[in-house]
Amino acid sequence: MSNRGTVLTPGHKLLFDVSNQMSVRRDFAKVQFHQAFQRNIFPPIRRVQGRVAVLVTAAGGNYFHWLTEALPRLRLLEIAEGGIDRIDSFVVNQGASFIGESLDLLGVPLSRRIDTDWNTHLKADELLVPSLPGVTLNPPRWACSFLQERMLPHGAPSGKGPRIYIRRGQTNRRFVRNEEEILAVLEDFGFVSVDPGEFDLKEQIAIFRDAEVIVGSHGAALANLLWCGSGTKVLELLPLHRPGKWFWPYCYWALSASCDLDYHCLQSLETDGDHDKELYADQSFSSTEIRQWLEHHV
Repeated sequence: MSNRGTVLTPGHKLLFDVSNQMSVRRDFAKVQFHQAFQRNIFPPIRRVQGRVAVLVTAAGGNYFHWLTEALPRLRLLEIAEGGIDRIDSFVVNQGASFIGESLDLLGVPLSRRIDTDWNTHLKADELLVPSLPGVTLNPPRWACSFLQERMLPHGAPSGKGPRIYIRRGQTNRRFVRNEEEILAVLEDFGFVSVDPGEFDLKEQIAIFRDAEVIVGSHGAALANLLWCGSGTKVLELLPLHRPGKWFWPYCYWALSASCDLDYHCLQSLETDGDHDKELYADQSFSSTEIRQWLEHHV
């Protein structure tokens, strides 16, 4: 198996349904484009003794994908194995602090983790490969419930208040160009500005757990909607949708539905830039429409 969770059988057959890749999205018509068939030379095999479980998945270094696609596989392993005590090692994504923090909370200590990188090529005595929890970007209710039950009790004592605006923080794309204008409107309604990247996982859990109204631009930080209580109001600021140009990023609508949140979205204003790259470009939003939404919903 590889650093993206690609799994091959002893007969060198690809287990396509559990070997996710974002550009292929489990579309069997595109299987020939899977990374497993694009490498002429694989790294040397590293043999791992014992019973080894696969948690690593494509894009697992992203907060949303790690929470909603990798961690729920622990629940499937618990059901299949009657717990995880008889599993010797867990293969995980590496590189982000939230990976280790979340595994600590879920009872997978550092001593039982195998980090992966581009040169990872593992062969285990016994490889346990749980299914992926559902369709990519569409986390099922059971997966959300599992994470809430196990991780919410670990939240820090207090959050940032009932009304929060989520800044984009340390990223190089999808900034809100007229953010100061929008913040002036939000402050009239008692909002505080938060960059989740400045907080550890327990603090992020607390911030979203205690929130009642959340406004934020599309990005992985909104995966923290997992920790919100039922009925929490959400306004996601989304890039202008252009059918046929790129997929509609519906993941936080789907996450909100699985968590019983009151979800709404607002599309960005028209731009003159490259529409093919608009999903990742900086955006502007109507502060008037945001004020109207707040007056109606808050």
